Amino acid sequence: MLLRFPWSFQTMERKDLIPLLQKVWDAFFAAPPVDDVWQYTVRTTSGTSGKPLLLLNKVGGGGRSRFGDAHCVLMCMGSLNVRLSHVRHVRREALKHPMRVLPLSGADLHTSLVPLVADFAPDYLYGISGFVGRAAPYIDEKAASNVGGIWLCGESLTATLKGRLSAQFPNAPVRMEYIVTEIGGAIGIPCAELPPNTYHPARGVTLEIDAPIGESGELLITKRVNELVAVERYRPGDTARFIPTVCACGESLTFELLGRSGYDYVKVAGALARREEFDRVASRFPQFIDDYRAEVGEKLVDGQMKGTIVLRVFRKSGPVTTELSEEIARDFSRAVFLTPTQTYSKLVAKGLFLPLIVEFSTAPFPQKHKDVKLVSIAT
Repeated sequence: MLLRFPWSFQTMERKDLIPLLQKVWDAFFAAPPVDDVWQYTVRTTSGTSGKPLLLLNKVGGGGRSRFGDAHCVLMCMGSLNVRLSHVRHVRREALKHPMRVLPLSGADLHTSLVPLVADFAPDYLYGISGFVGRAAPYIDEKAASNVGGIWLCGESLTATLKGRLSAQFPNAPVRMEYIVTEIGGAIGIPCAELPPNTYHPARGVTLEIDAPIGESGELLITKRVNELVAVERYRPGDTARFIPTVCACGESLTFELLGRSGYDYVKVAGALARREEFDRVASRFPQFIDDYRAEVGEKLVDGQMKGTIVLRVFRKSGPVTTELSEEIARDFSRAVFLTPTQTYSKLVAKGLFLPLIVEFSTAPFPQKHKDVKLVSIAT
């Protein structure tokens, strides 16, 4: 990937950014800035969802607070630069009282984290949906009862995860926000009338969907980032659909975020494979499925393109037999919907998909900061 700087007409490669980033962090840790009122941020996009961008943004303090009167925020984010960047944003929102922030990485998820979190006593959880779900088991019952709110972003919220969080944190309403890291927020204040993963766009933000009217497709965003920079039809890499009804709050434009194409939402052979639906069905077979990964693709068979899905299953205990594999394939195929009315088994019967393949893993699947369970593969 190449990034061009118009003021000097120089070209930088991705590898040149690594030492530059390290110098920035070395300076930050050696002498943290005293004045936290104003801050300039530099964002470089990956280029995986369109032309790479380099954005210089002036960020001011005093924005609307996500956390109310929270004093201790447990933050579940990813890489070091993302965690520290969000810490500064979170602390800037504490307008009337000091705020403590404990940022976690995936490497922190260990049994030794339990007493640390208990001592920290968070009253708010903030972070990527899947990451918050992975961190939740390390929060004991007493600490969980102290949590008064959960604010999620970065990934779609599945019904299974929402149920788990609501049961473990009975005093904490769960809120979602859609933020495009490169260009900032794209929605207004979350609407209480909407279900999870559904939003109204913010004022001054124009949304388009790269698909025929009424269908789901890739989301495009047009907005002014600051007084000098505007982005037009930027592709963050997410899929969405417009809701064709007026919201109960009176807003006329509503969109549902379906997830990141190729991870949470895969189009295959005229059907849709959604992680939320796979999670729902997998949760029905806890005696057989402790965790799973699904690989979705297409294969040319006798001149016809057919959908294929390989379900990789991890089971903690019990024998793994051919009969068990066939039983899971049969029951899973009958239960998982790939269209609003058609299950996998019905699409197989119509000749549109090949039979589901189930393979067992003898070891737990690797866990990363983003828990990817549904992937698109080339076949």
